[in-house]
Amino acid sequence: MDSIIEFRNVKKRYDEVVAVDDVSFKVNKKDFIAIIGPNGGGKSTILKLLLKLIEPTEGSILIDNDVKISYVPQKLDTDLSFPISIMDVVLSGRINQKKIFFAKYNEDDIKKANELLKKLNLYDIRHKQIGELSGGQLQKTIIIRALMSDCNVLLLDEPTSSIDSKSKKEIYELLLEINKEITIMMVSHDVNEITNVVKGFLYINTKIHYHSDSENVNHSVCPIDKLISFNRSLIDDSYFSGMKG
Repeated sequence: MDSIIEFRNVKKRYDEVVAVDDVSFKVNKKDFIAIIGPNGGGKSTILKLLLKLIEPTEGSILIDNDVKISYVPQKLDTDLSFPISIMDVVLSGRINQKKIFFAKYNEDDIKKANELLKKLNLYDIRHKQIGELSGGQLQKTIIIRALMSDCNVLLLDEPTSSIDSKSKKEIYELLLEINKEITIMMVSHDVNEITNVVKGFLYINTKIHYHSDSENVNHSVCPIDKLISFNRSLIDDSYFSGMKG
């Protein structure tokens, strides 16, 4: 398969601190990759590099011209006391599609928003103010807003870190559905919960610790069936004991 994203010997240094060092991996269309590793290991730096918020100190990052990335943060960067509804937040994901500033949302925008709201069981409360939402409802709203951008690559930063188990299940089910068309990269600590969801793991602790498997010596993502057996000694056992956050 042809890769759509490729890191080639990427290093990122912040002053004297090396956040990621000699990192190389490829991402193919419709991959669903979990980025795992200890706090401070470089997971957030990988996301920032993908979003072009920062540039590598060394190495190169190749991204196909057709790639359109949308990002889901852990929390909504909005004052929760601001009088805005779920529907308003979701529709704001279409702003970049508008050629004219303040252009009204059309029927297709509203239809797409309603379909996604129904999938995540938010349709009946779509006019509720965001300050009244539970943590799970708010996180699902953020994910729906990202999907409104018609992206083909979705980056998520611990999307289920502050929500209940029922909401987690709903989100993972939605991600599995959209992964049929969209490439997903997700930072997560929920290793035990996502082994049946994602297609591969990228373990990073400054350097990449999952490299090749016997079938594809050039692919840096560890496939699910190799997760426990392949280079298990490089990961502290506590990482697989349900560590969260």
